[in-house]
Amino acid sequence: MKTLSLYLFSTLTNLLKKPKKKEQGIPAKVGIYSKLLILLSEWIPVCAGMTLIFTFSTGLLIFANATELDLSQEFDFSAPRDLDIHYYDMQSDYINYESNGKRSTVTYHLMVSCEPKEDRDIYTCGRFAVTFADNRTGEISQLEGWSHEFTRNAGVDEGGLIFGIPHESFTGLTTDDGRKLAVDQCYAVYNSFVDFHSFVGIFSRPIPGDNGIQNLKHIGDSIVHSAAFTEPPVHLGDLIEKGSVFRNGRITLSLSGCSLINNKVCAIIDYDSGASSFTMRLQPMPDMDAVVNGSSHYFGRIFIDINSLWVKKLTLSEFVVSETDIPSNQMKVPGITERQVRIVELDKQQYERRCNGE
Repeated sequence: MKTLSLYLFSTLTNLLKKPKKKEQGIPAKVGIYSKLLILLSEWIPVCAGMTLIFTFSTGLLIFANATELDLSQEFDFSAPRDLDIHYYDMQSDYINYESNGKRSTVTYHLMVSCEPKEDRDIYTCGRFAVTFADNRTGEISQLEGWSHEFTRNAGVDEGGLIFGIPHESFTGLTTDDGRKLAVDQCYAVYNSFVDFHSFVGIFSRPIPGDNGIQNLKHIGDSIVHSAAFTEPPVHLGDLIEKGSVFRNGRITLSLSGCSLINNKVCAIIDYDSGASSFTMRLQPMPDMDAVVNGSSHYFGRIFIDINSLWVKKLTLSEFVVSETDIPSNQMKVPGITERQVRIVELDKQQYERRCNGE
């Protein structure tokens, strides 16, 4: 143990003596700390299920007597991202609660790659699968290879499309074994792409001339994001009618600290939607109209690689309480749904294996 401590201390001293240079999107000193944290990750075992988080406000605990790590300099989230292709695995669990407390879960699994260009990104779906409440998993091969160009800082276009995502690709979806998706399930598939763009393309990217992540300069900073109090449409072709809308609450972003994800030092961005609500108008059956009103609260954490400025990992929790009004039947149906979303970046080999179902 003494030999290990001397080795780490010697390495730390040598790192701090090296000339400081500014790396993309990160204070000069943090480039040294990045190497230090990678070194530590090789020596310090991390228990299964735990995330190794370092707090810099008073320095690394185990080196408190050796040196204090200073992260008081500014972070720069306005710097350009690298132009490498990035690969992601996104899983969304929709957990529905019955009045007696019983739960049923449907999981939507998206594999997607992003090829960045100078002014836009090209997203390609590598695989989409749905695991239903009966634990059967169905592949949706009609989405495999589906590509979409995402213009940065895009919102709702003239045709009422969010991020320009065409609706026709998500209506009448069926799995390869012939299972037809219900209206809410088709919408959940579509919404996987909307969510992905929201977090990887909007919250984690600068908003020129407005309040975005670029205004988080120091650990402890918080902002009210420019998406706060917006009301994007949530209609989907003929399944969910125009006039359906989601009302965002007071969306905040906070720069909370740093963490180590797969040997990459990441900034931790916490986000919170505040009190949000929605109205959806749909026709589940011919001659049957329904209106869904509800409230939503979503929040989570984004881990951003401070060198590439790409998202390495993201978590989301959302709680939805709703009531579906069916006037023709004089029925009002309550609903309670929990949503858990996880996005992780993969290397190319991991991505290809998972796209192949390995």
